[in-house]
Amino acid sequence: MMRRLLTALGLAEAPGKDRDLLPPEELREREERLLRPMPCGTGLILCRGSQCLARRKEMPEALRGGKALVVDLRGVDREEGQALLDYLSGVVETSRGRVLRLAPAVFLVVSHDSLVEDWNALGGGFRRDGTDECS
Repeated sequence: MMRRLLTALGLAEAPGKDRDLLPPEELREREERLLRPMPCGTGLILCRGSQCLARRKEMPEALRGGKALVVDLRGVDREEGQALLDYLSGVVETSRGRVLRLAPAVFLVVSHDSLVEDWNALGGGFRRDGTDECS
């Protein structure tokens, strides 16, 4: 079980078949990205509800500092939440970042796209029941 978790996080190699699915240059780029040291100050900030609106001006600085944000807008007025998401999308656009929807009204905001790897886009990933799509 621990091996599957480490494999899902990209910290361990999957037994055999995952390496064969990727072209060598893509595999080399992925290994370099995973082994690259994280920038100083890397972390994750969780912001919930009205605090997201109150700390709107601090968010771009945190993103520039290499931090990722989990923005939980549950309980926030839809228009205010959408305005904040539009603002954060503009902030991360300049640094090739992303805003990803994790759940209804919960978003992950990263300042650089290389911090997130979308396994579903690569044809792999996991199903809702936790099993590997390749098996």
